[in-house]
Amino acid sequence: MAAARSAPSNRPAGPAASSAVGVPDPVDTSQAGRTAVVTSASSGIGRAAAETLGRACARGVLGGWTAERMRTSVATIAVGGGTAEAHVVDVRVGEGVQALVEQAMCSTGRLDIMVNVVTVMPGAVATDLARHFDPAVLQSLAALDDVEVDVAPGGCLPDEVLDPARRARPDHLAAPEDVAEAVLGAVSRPPTFHVSELVVRPNRDLAV
Repeated sequence: MAAARSAPSNRPAGPAASSAVGVPDPVDTSQAGRTAVVTSASSGIGRAAAETLGRACARGVLGGWTAERMRTSVATIAVGGGTAEAHVVDVRVGEGVQALVEQAMCSTGRLDIMVNVVTVMPGAVATDLARHFDPAVLQSLAALDDVEVDVAPGGCLPDEVLDPARRARPDHLAAPEDVAEAVLGAVSRPPTFHVSELVVRPNRDLAV
């Protein structure tokens, strides 16, 4: 689950995307001038949220376990015109999250958006399947797409398994990017109201 909190803002809404053939979509600047702290930003929902908010021009402060993946996300955000910084912290403990917030305040002087990513529900998003289900179940799922894979308990399914599974079962397996877009929508609301709870799940349950 991604718990997103956003401070009120009086900024005008960003430009709407263009649907005209051959006309490039305008850059999304809906989060320009805002600082977004994202935990668990080296994989899954956290990484997708960081890149999505960065694409909307938020200044990202990323925290997670894997420095290399976060550096890749920082580069991706920069290519899109945004800015971000990455810090290796243990986001499972309060001290790690607090350190990340303090770093954001030191770097930018503000905190507008906090996306604290934790997994509390098995199977809602495909990236977390291997952390909750028996490896034999997931091997059977992979076999439906003619893929053989060794799944270690507590690990993550590789992209060569997840990508075809998501394409074949879009109503059953949500992608991290789906949740990230929902987070962006929640923090883009007008300052006259706020979103206190956001539940994102696939249209249909996956029977295992």
